[in-house]
Amino acid sequence: MDRQKHANLTDLDLLSRLRPLSFLSPLALRELANVLHSTVFKRPEVILPEGRLASGLQILLRGVAKITCLNQHGRRITAALVAPGPILEFPSLLVSGRQFRCEAQSNCRVGSLSWDQFDFITRATPQAALREFHADNLMRWYRLLAGNLRFLVSCL
Repeated sequence: MDRQKHANLTDLDLLSRLRPLSFLSPLALRELANVLHSTVFKRPEVILPEGRLASGLQILLRGVAKITCLNQHGRRITAALVAPGPILEFPSLLVSGRQFRCEAQSNCRVGSLSWDQFDFITRATPQAALREFHADNLMRWYRLLAGNLRFLVSCL
């Protein structure tokens, strides 16, 4: 019963549960849900290949994803697990040559939209809230990098 109820949650239901998006008004959340293009991915499907990791806002709505890359021996390794929320953007400098990608660790639902759409939806949002959203993204980057120092060295 709980599993079926969870499967029937709408994008709006799932978006409203995400702390990184808690700064959005109910109207902005509805607008976001309306423009979001959501897709279901099953383990171990590739959610975002390297070229798409920085192409708009990607939001993991449900499930667990992982960021993988090739190590210095050419083997694919897991760099990080991703919980529901915005999927980290990878700067092009970091991704070149390592074939970073985001893969489904479990069955996942991912929503995507362009940064222009996100900017339009958040146009009435106070600048402080948007700064906090981006600061949260940077903090997640910091945790990823600080927790994976050996991993970083292997990527150089």
